Amino acid sequence: MARRTELRILVVDDMSVSRQILVQMLERLGVRCIEVARNGAEALETLARVPTDMVIADLHMPGMDGIDLLDSVRRSERTRPLHFVLTSGDASSARFAEGQHAGPDATLLKPFTLDALLNCVEVASGRI
Repeated sequence: MARRTELRILVVDDMSVSRQILVQMLERLGVRCIEVARNGAEALETLARVPTDMVIADLHMPGMDGIDLLDSVRRSERTRPLHFVLTSGDASSARFAEGQHAGPDATLLKPFTLDALLNCVEVASGRI
């Protein structure tokens, strides 16, 4: 199991403020290797060239949303083992319920606390 400081995490969100907040929170948790992507397609390009342990992706993004990205990650033999966390600010949507059943390692509702993020990263990665 990787220590938190050794995790390589890709943050995927179309909202720049959300990306920045999540990156800052991960840095506060001691994560040092963080990449960012603005959408699912950019995330797949990043995954093709950057070693990654975990993806934290927003559910609602234009084009390829978080569930579509999760499906693509799980279909590829190379990326299937990645830990995947799905985030959303709308727990009441049918798409969020669908996302919870799509096979992420964890889900995280926005806004979240640092403790909630830590717990989610630990659960998703099998305890770091």
